[in-house]
Amino acid sequence: MFIHGFNEDNQSYYCLKTKNIRDYFNSGLECVKKDILLIQEILEQLKNQKLPINNERYSSILYEQIPDFLQSLKKYYAIFNYCYIAGDLDYPLYDGLPLYHDMYNLKGSDLALYYLKCFSIENAFCFKFYKELPELVQQFEDLKGIPIYYLGINIFELVLYQDICHILLYNSSGILLEETDIGRIKNRLENSVDMSKDIEYALKLICSSLPDEMSKYIWRFKNEIKKKFESFINDDFELLIYRKAYKTSNVILLNSIQSNQHFLKILTHIQSLTDIEEKIIYLQNIKINIYDLFDLLENDIFVGNEYNLYFSTLTPNDIAIIIKALIPDLGVFNQKCSLDDELYSELDCGVEWKKKLIDFLKKYSILQKKEVEYALNNIKII
Repeated sequence: MFIHGFNEDNQSYYCLKTKNIRDYFNSGLECVKKDILLIQEILEQLKNQKLPINNERYSSILYEQIPDFLQSLKKYYAIFNYCYIAGDLDYPLYDGLPLYHDMYNLKGSDLALYYLKCFSIENAFCFKFYKELPELVQQFEDLKGIPIYYLGINIFELVLYQDICHILLYNSSGILLEETDIGRIKNRLENSVDMSKDIEYALKLICSSLPDEMSKYIWRFKNEIKKKFESFINDDFELLIYRKAYKTSNVILLNSIQSNQHFLKILTHIQSLTDIEEKIIYLQNIKINIYDLFDLLENDIFVGNEYNLYFSTLTPNDIAIIIKALIPDLGVFNQKCSLDDELYSELDCGVEWKKKLIDFLKKYSILQKKEVEYALNNIKII
C-alpha cells in the first residue's frame, strides 16, 4: 500500500520527511481499491464474451480463481489479501504461466490486474472468431486425440497462428484450414525469399484492423512468432490445426443405437441357433450397433473354437473397429497403434470373449498384423 501511495505522489521524495507514512498508506489503499474495481469490470466483460470452448483452466479463471480472490477481499483480514492470491492463475497466457506468481514480479491485486488485462486482450482477439472456434476445437481434438478440456493450452496462440496462415494463403482473416493447406503454407514459406518478412506482412495485416492496445500486445511477440514458424518449417514442428481429409470408408459412425427390445429379440434368436455358420451369417446380415455386438459376445453366443471361426470372418477394418471401440483412448496425440503386449494388456479385463480375441490376434501373420495396424492408424470413429 505504501509503495502505491508513494508512487502516486509526484513530490514523494521531497515530502518523505514531512508526510506521515499513514498518508502514503491510505493513498495507496485508494489506488488498490480502484484497481479492484477495474478487475471486477474486466471480469464481467470476460464473462459476457466467454469463448465457446470447454477448457477447465479457462473457465476456472472466470468462475473460480479471480472471483475467489475478489471474495477474499471482503473478509475481515482483507487488507492482507490485497497483496496475495491463493489461486494458481493456471490458464497460460501467450508468454506462459505466472508460476508461483513470480513471472511478472507482481503480487496480489497488481498481478491479478496485469494478468486479467492480458487475458482480456487475448480473449477479445479470439472472440473475433466466435463462430469458427467450435469447429477449430473439434478439429484440434480430432487431430490430437484428446479433449481440449484437460489441456493447459493457450487458445490465443492457437488462433493467431491459424489466422497468420489463412492470410498468407487466402489474403483474408480466418482460422479454419484444410489438410491440403498445410502443404501449401509449408511450400510457400520454404520457397520464400524472406520468410520473416512474410510473417511480418501477415501480422501487420492482422494488427491493422485491431485496437491499438491489442495490436501492440501482438506485435511485442513477433520474434517468438517467427521462431515458431521457423520450427514449423525446419523441424517439422506441429504448429497448425486442420480438418483431416479422411476417406469416407475410414469414418465409422457408432450412433445407430437399437432399442432394448430389438436387442433382446436378436439375442433370443441367435441363442436358438446351434450351427456356427448360421450364427455367423445371421450376425453378418443384421443391422447392429458395435456395443450391442459386445453385449451379445458377453452373453456367450459362441463357445470354444466358435470364437476363432467368427473372428476369422472379420476384415482387418472390422477388427480395428472392435479394438478402437474397446479402447477409446487408443492413438491419443496421434501415437502409432501396434498389435503388441501393451495393447493386449489393455484389452484383457478377464472377459472370456476378449481373451479369445487376444489369442486370435497373437496368431496373426506379420502381413495380417500390418493390415490391422494400418486400419487402426487410419480409421476415425465418431
